[in-house]
Amino acid sequence: MSSSVLHNQVSAPRRAPRKVSLRQVAIWGLPLAAVLAVVAHVSELAGGLAFAILFIPVAFSQPRVALMLIFATVPLLQTVPLHIPVHLSISEICLALFLPIALLKAAQMGKPIRLGPTLWPTLIYLALCLFSSVLYPHWHMLALKAYAEMVVFIVIAPMICASFPGDSDDLRFALEGAVGALAILAVLVLLTHFHYPSGNNKNAAWGASFGAGFAIAMELWLAARIAKRRKAARWLAAALTLIGMALFMSLSRGGWLEGLSGCVIILALRRRFALMFRAALIMLPLLVILFVLLPHKKQNYAFNFNPNAGNLKPRIKLIDHAINVFENHPVTGVGVGLRKEVDPTNLFLITLAETGVQGLIAFLAIYFVIIRTAWKDHKKLSQADPRFTLVALGGALVVGRFVHGLVDEYWLRGSIVWAWSAVGMLAAVDYELRRGTRIQ
Repeated sequence: MSSSVLHNQVSAPRRAPRKVSLRQVAIWGLPLAAVLAVVAHVSELAGGLAFAILFIPVAFSQPRVALMLIFATVPLLQTVPLHIPVHLSISEICLALFLPIALLKAAQMGKPIRLGPTLWPTLIYLALCLFSSVLYPHWHMLALKAYAEMVVFIVIAPMICASFPGDSDDLRFALEGAVGALAILAVLVLLTHFHYPSGNNKNAAWGASFGAGFAIAMELWLAARIAKRRKAARWLAAALTLIGMALFMSLSRGGWLEGLSGCVIILALRRRFALMFRAALIMLPLLVILFVLLPHKKQNYAFNFNPNAGNLKPRIKLIDHAINVFENHPVTGVGVGLRKEVDPTNLFLITLAETGVQGLIAFLAIYFVIIRTAWKDHKKLSQADPRFTLVALGGALVVGRFVHGLVDEYWLRGSIVWAWSAVGMLAAVDYELRRGTRIQ
């Protein structure tokens, strides 16, 4: 064999792995998911471990499918009983397994490992949380758990997506797969009146999941219409309808606010004000009809704002307690363990109580950077550019989660993973825009 032939064989680029479509994932994945659901019904530990074992080879061969599986399992909040101090859901286990794989593949491709524009405000906020927790006697297992959760949500999730070893199409694929999975879950919970799967709180879990999922489906549907992807637009419209029905029936006011605020941000960035108006004309009468059809007990639950009502009394109690803690510790707060000892249904006040004024300023600074980046980057992209979706969701989902956190628990596992993963997607787009490259 001549040296030139040998050189060509050695230097020839390796063929990229063949991408799997959503249709292929559905054909092969749905029967497997049904089997795992049966196994999990018998033993949650066996089902969770089986899923994790299957996840690892998928992550190595098809990172886009692995990210989609992480996103698709976000609404399942049940803890897998691993008998360790830290409680993890299936999505969080897969997130932990995927982190080293994704970073290794990114390094092999020469992609930088990054967090994006939120790096410094995030580090400052985490440092203040650590300082407040060490200074006061809340630095125990509860504070450690709360701190670990924050690192997973606002560091690991965005880092994976900002450094993802794929392109913008792979990131959109994961989002579309998550919407498809959420639509299937919407059918299941509507048929069973939110009694399946067991272990998910109807209000806290499904409200947040369907609220954020509605915003994701809205943006993907708009993007598919603009790109003239007719088949995708049709199934996304069906998914949007199912998710919207489940969101309304969850009776979660926090979920309603999360979905509504996310959609407002998306429509504003896309300058679809006429569509916003037309949607309001259609949705408002429909919501009135659905409300009338609700049993009186559910009507009273969803729209009862009596301070003595069972779902409002704990929130008022939290407000009084958080204000009292802040007045006694206005500078340093008492540490992040506080959120594990009370019902933290007001993000603004619980952050003040935990980390003081400077902690709240640092946390809001993270949001300021995200919103400024999304606003700046969306102007540089055509609305037909698939990366526009990543920018729009980077702003919409974190704003939706923030609004939800003003009336309910912010740091609860679930849709927060989507929100901060979208921040990582925004960071990936921002990185390439500043350097004039493409995500690849």
